[in-house]
Amino acid sequence: MANPGCLKGTRVLKVVFGYRCPHRCDYCAVKNSSRYGEWENLLLDPLKAAPLIEKAAERYTFSGIEIGAGESFLHPDLFRWIVDLNNRRLQVPLFLFASPGTPGAEEVVEIMETSETPVYMLVSADGPLSERNRGNWPETVDHFRWLHSRAQRSGGKLHVKLAACLTPENGGALLENFKALLELDPTSPFTFRPIKREYSEETLEAILRGYRDFLLWAEEKGRDLWELSRQRGSVLSSLRGDWSCAGSGLTLLPNGRWTDCYVTHYCSDHDPARSVGSLEEYEGFFRENFLPHHERCQGCLDLLSFCNLCQAGLADYRRSTGREFYTPDFCLFINRLSLLSLWASLRRYPELRWVLSRQGADPLALFREGESLKILKAGKPYRSIPFEKILSADGFPL
Repeated sequence: MANPGCLKGTRVLKVVFGYRCPHRCDYCAVKNSSRYGEWENLLLDPLKAAPLIEKAAERYTFSGIEIGAGESFLHPDLFRWIVDLNNRRLQVPLFLFASPGTPGAEEVVEIMETSETPVYMLVSADGPLSERNRGNWPETVDHFRWLHSRAQRSGGKLHVKLAACLTPENGGALLENFKALLELDPTSPFTFRPIKREYSEETLEAILRGYRDFLLWAEEKGRDLWELSRQRGSVLSSLRGDWSCAGSGLTLLPNGRWTDCYVTHYCSDHDPARSVGSLEEYEGFFRENFLPHHERCQGCLDLLSFCNLCQAGLADYRRSTGREFYTPDFCLFINRLSLLSLWASLRRYPELRWVLSRQGADPLALFREGESLKILKAGKPYRSIPFEKILSADGFPL
């Protein structure tokens, strides 16, 4: 689904049905919230929510509807309502997160098949040796294959993609987990994100080695991880000019209040200060009040023109550890994971040219020249980094 970026007046409408979930992931930020008990049984009331969405649609152009938080499969009646509302009024793509095996999945899929617009579903699965799935991997495989088969029979209406969470406990088994995820769905490479937690130096190195070995294994097997085979020329990645989703997201919470990001809302212990009662209050509030500021982050911003940290990860990390959001080891870890991905994509497509653009900053062009990564800034030579440096323990020298 296209990211609207900073286009004025364009938003992704995010709707939270409720926060209940039958699964027991230890790292779940929702259930670890100190105010989870106050929110656990809250459900969105369609009679109150519909007029709010109608009013928001008069103010903004929606590029899509995202349904998230908790386990959305548990609420088929609310799904039926949002699909009907979208068919009648908004006519935009639907996007949701779900876990295989959740009660109500079959009814919700049948409802999704009545959508007049495409439905994109990220399905949570971390792999057979992960915290989430080590006790239910065979059932997870069966349920995902069922979802995938329904998507294939939907005539392009329903799209499914695996999404994994990487935690310290999963680090030593990354290669095995990622191989299993790619084997489960070789047609659409899975997405993954490292959850901001406390990682030991040994765990970080194990993850980096496992990820490098996985990329080489995928290359040896001829698996295309990049979904770029049908694209030509430069790939443009347009990045937001700030660290908040206030410029692209508009979230309706189960209590009828608005916030910018439902994940940040529950990662912040459902802080009342993170929601407002009207769209008029929403304008400009989050962009001004919830951006992190730290001088040590300027190096990444100056060099690569963007930061890979989000408000939700920062809030959850601060809450769970009591530490400041800037952690150089974790930042370097993310940096090296990203560069390994870049290295592997340039091995797969030697002619590929990545163009990174951020509002208010000079664009960067990254491409392969021999066995080095070349970086141009505003069209002029800026850096040349040997690939062996990217693969070394030193990482990428900022």
